[in-house]
Amino acid sequence: MDFNIKYFIVMIFVFFLRDTAAELKLKFLTA
Repeated sequence: MDFNIKYFIVMIFVFFLRDTAAELKLKFLTA
């Protein structure tokens, strides 16, 4: 159970990181 929760958190973190990176790239390209 513990492993599943950790994996779930990591997946959310990676998804959030990718989303933020895409947003930053967009801002950098438009700026």
